[in-house]
Amino acid sequence: MARNFESLTKRQLDDFVKLVWSTYERACVVPGDTCGAISAQSIGEPATQMTLKTFHFAGVASMNVTMGMPRITEIINAVPSISTPIIEAQLIAGVKDNEISARIVKGRIEKTELGDISEYIKEVYTPKGCYLSVKIDQEAIRALQLEVTMESIKRSILKGKIKLREGHVELEGDHITIKPYDVTREKMYFEMQNLKAKLPRVIIKGIWSI
Repeated sequence: MARNFESLTKRQLDDFVKLVWSTYERACVVPGDTCGAISAQSIGEPATQMTLKTFHFAGVASMNVTMGMPRITEIINAVPSISTPIIEAQLIAGVKDNEISARIVKGRIEKTELGDISEYIKEVYTPKGCYLSVKIDQEAIRALQLEVTMESIKRSILKGKIKLREGHVELEGDHITIKPYDVTREKMYFEMQNLKAKLPRVIIKGIWSI
């Protein structure tokens, strides 16, 4: 600490003291001053401009962020879960300009659903029963730099919010055969439709909320 002060000149020290004193004077409030009205105006005027800006950019993808009065409300109410949270993170030095590294990081963080890496999910009805046939798009997995295997995809399906057991999911190359939980005549069709609706939303990689 002493070494830092040794490099200061008297003029720099005087300027610093003046800056601190002027900041203190600006922060002082005269007794009886209309603090409430000034505070209300200081929030109301920018909020109005933010609201106008938000609605004038309707339809612009880059402006798809909570702004204007909704954002002011979130700040004042100290909302624990904001509507559109955004985090900007830089890669470490040496790989910051590497697109493959960026895709690997993105694949580990952003959620990837089964529907994102499937060529198709189709219903198959046979005299012996029915099942859903899912073909995994290996090119999509490589393009997204995802660290997943057929076994890990199977585990994700079984751990998802679908009522399935180990014997209901079978692997064969790039294909996954998924049998419904209830195959009675009365419920077979509805179970198939319910399964087909839920399967594409099964998260196979990443964090569910991102």
